[in-house]
Amino acid sequence: MPLVSLQSEALFANEFSAMIALAVGLAYCLFGYPVLRLMVGLTGFVAAGAVAGALANIFSDGQAMVVGGAALVGGICGAFALFFLYRLGIFIIGVAGAFLLARAILEGGAAPWTPWAILGSSVLGGVVALLLERPILIFATAVIGAWASVHAGLFLWTHEANPAYASIGGMGFPAEWIRLGGWALFSLLGLIVQFHLSSKHHERR
Repeated sequence: MPLVSLQSEALFANEFSAMIALAVGLAYCLFGYPVLRLMVGLTGFVAAGAVAGALANIFSDGQAMVVGGAALVGGICGAFALFFLYRLGIFIIGVAGAFLLARAILEGGAAPWTPWAILGSSVLGGVVALLLERPILIFATAVIGAWASVHAGLFLWTHEANPAYASIGGMGFPAEWIRLGGWALFSLLGLIVQFHLSSKHHERR
């Protein structure tokens, strides 16, 4: 098993959902902290919408109108909830960023403590985000946004949920390499842009 496993389930139902994920991911990656309140609301929208849509899919036998309506209503409720419960939103963003990193590093391990290590790392990420808001949230939003952007972009490029290979310039490369390299590159770009934008904002204040 690879040290860093970025294989994922079928994340996108179609190209439209992948394009939305790509746009949201880039917004998270590049502008997460400078527009933090908006990102907190967006986090609530995505998280609550996904849960509501999944539940509606189960109880409605996958009827598209019902699932879409439930996801929209759930997302709006989640956005308003986290917008007003600001500190909870910060905690959730920290948890999500730490979860992605811990899962990527530890997922291939066969040790029985691996799930607990991932869970513990995720909770720790949320707590640290509350204590060290600016650097941790810049890092977390860059990582989350880069992860979503790379997965969505790869889906749009290959039209497959979990491709083994992807062709770039007529040459085939393992999709795992593209995921890992793209994730690292976009995360670094997001860190640079966000630290620059947030520094300018602090200077104005």
